[in-house]
Amino acid sequence: MDVTLFLVRALSSQIYEKDINNLFNKHALEAYHEAQSSQFWDSKAIQELPPADEIRARKILGLVCLSVKQEALRDELTTIFFRKIGFVLQRYIVKADTKEYYDTHLEEMKQQINALPQRVLDYVLILLDGNGVEKEQTLNYVYTLLKHWDQEGDIFLGLSEKEKTNTLQLLEEYFPQKKFTSYYDLLKVLYTEKKIDKAHIGAFQYFFISEKISTEEYATQIDIRKAELRQLFAIAVQKELPREIMPFYVISGIESLIVAKSYNKLRNSLLKSDLELVEVKHQVQQNDEVKWKRENALLKQENKRLQERIKFLEGEQHSWNKEEIKTRDETIFILEQLLEKKVNELDQPSNLDMEEEVNTTEEVVLDGLKIAIVGGYPKLNLDLKKEIPDLAIFTTIDRLNKSLQQFDYVFLLTSYSSHAMKMKLDSLKVDYFYLASMTTQSVVKELKKQIQAKAK
Repeated sequence: MDVTLFLVRALSSQIYEKDINNLFNKHALEAYHEAQSSQFWDSKAIQELPPADEIRARKILGLVCLSVKQEALRDELTTIFFRKIGFVLQRYIVKADTKEYYDTHLEEMKQQINALPQRVLDYVLILLDGNGVEKEQTLNYVYTLLKHWDQEGDIFLGLSEKEKTNTLQLLEEYFPQKKFTSYYDLLKVLYTEKKIDKAHIGAFQYFFISEKISTEEYATQIDIRKAELRQLFAIAVQKELPREIMPFYVISGIESLIVAKSYNKLRNSLLKSDLELVEVKHQVQQNDEVKWKRENALLKQENKRLQERIKFLEGEQHSWNKEEIKTRDETIFILEQLLEKKVNELDQPSNLDMEEEVNTTEEVVLDGLKIAIVGGYPKLNLDLKKEIPDLAIFTTIDRLNKSLQQFDYVFLLTSYSSHAMKMKLDSLKVDYFYLASMTTQSVVKELKKQIQAKAK
């Protein structure tokens, strides 16, 4: 039995609001899209919750789905849940104590259960698995909820032919035009044809009026379909309502439907406004990625032209005098500086509407490690050697051989290496890591980060 919805509904209770919001903010983008792709996104178990709880439940759904892939997140959710229930109740759930302990503390456990919000209690009953509660009774209750959440269908279609005929006759009797034209048209039918006193109808409207809700005004903002009217009368026929109370049933049903539809419009608006920020952040990130890829492609073209120019200069240098060689070297140096400056500009992360990322990378000691880098260009490789003196660098494919298998770590600079180098590494069966960075400091930082992750 999948208990995902019970966990989602439990954590949607207000007692978990602060913890859940803090956790969701750390995983907002991933969690939001996990929730949208979940089979439970449109579940009645979530949709029937009050607006604030429904919004929280959709966030939790994303976190729960994401926790399937992330053990640390799963542990955080477990900790948040158990933090709000009693210690004795926790021990009953864990089932690590003796029977004598459970017999002695049964009343205390029941007191802690009774203090829980209903949605939390529903999930706790499942976790207890019969320890201190009636297991069969719990299962019946759980399956009743699951059946309710899965219940779909048209009541009218489930009626007998005779009942369907009675339903359509009632529909035509109260709505001769075969549709709900307006709230006022219904009142006219009740006043003129059903001889209902306005004071009697006013009694049914009292609580709406007392809460400053005018069904006449709300009715102009929503649409009621013929199928919904048919359902109204199908329920009356199914439940065998007496004809003398039918007018009052119709007016109360229509008014309830008007208010319910108005509430749904408001709920959807609240849900959209609360979660749309995640979508906006996602769009900003996508735009940044597109921009970065476009500029990176231009940079690679510029780099390719530079590499070709360097090769040409190297091939022609025997015919140049010392002054020409000096000029060439200065040109290369300036171009490499411009290249590195451009890379540094592109390498800065976008901070639009986002907090700055906190650098939590621990210092990694590289002394004693045999590290090789495949690819690169002269100035970058020279700077890397300054940062990592024992670093071995392979810039041409003919130097790649099985000696690379003796290194502790081999990294392939994807921005400054050919596809042939990658194919050669694969053919040598060398374990290697990718480095996507393009500047000295970012390469060193990414290298240390991958070594640190591998060491854990």
